[in-house]
Amino acid sequence: MPQHSGVEQLAQAVLAQAEAEAKKIKETAEAAARQLVDDAERRARRQQQDAAVAEAARVDRQNAFVLAATRLEARRQILEAREQLVGQVFAAVEQRLQTFRKDPAYPRVLTRLVDDGASVLEGETLIVAVDSEDHNIASQALSAATIAGRRIEVRADEHIHGGCVVRQSDGRALYDNSFSSILERHRPRLRALVVETLWQKQTRWDEV
Repeated sequence: MPQHSGVEQLAQAVLAQAEAEAKKIKETAEAAARQLVDDAERRARRQQQDAAVAEAARVDRQNAFVLAATRLEARRQILEAREQLVGQVFAAVEQRLQTFRKDPAYPRVLTRLVDDGASVLEGETLIVAVDSEDHNIASQALSAATIAGRRIEVRADEHIHGGCVVRQSDGRALYDNSFSSILERHRPRLRALVVETLWQKQTRWDEV
C-alpha cells in the first residue's frame, strides 16, 4: 500500500469528525461577517437619511468606503476561521496517526515503511530508528520480515513519534518515513483534499 494512500485514508476518516466543528466555525464566522455588513449598511442608510442634500455626495463616498472596509474585514474573519479549521483537521490527522500505533495492523505498516526506505538505500546493514514505545513492536515485526535481503538494526529515538527513519550504517544517507515527515511531504495535496471536502469545490472560499 503506498504510504500516501494510508495517510489519505486517515485524513478522510477524521474529516467526518471535523464536519460538526466545521459547520459551527463556518456558521459563527459567517454570521459575524453578515452582522458586520448589515450594521454597516444600516449605518450608511441612517447617515444618508440624516444628511443634508448638500452633504449627500460626500456622505455617499464615506458610506461606500465604510462598507467596503467592513466587507474586507468580514472576508478576513472568514478566511481566518477556515484556516483554523484546516489546522484542526491536520491536528486530528496527527492524533489519529498516534492512535493507529496501537492498531494490530501497525506492525505491517511499519514493515512497509522500512521497506520503502530500504529500496532506495545502499549497504548490507540498515539502521531503523523508531519511537522507544515502538521498539519491541518494530523488532518483532522486522525480525520476521525480509527487507530487501538486508540486516536490520532497530534503535530507539525519542524524536520519532510513529513511523521510522531508515539510515545506512555508514550514516551517509537516510530515508525519513516518520509520521511527521510523511504528513509534511503530502501536506499540499492533503490540504487541497481537506478544503475540497469541507467546502465542496467552491470557486471562492473567502466569499461572505
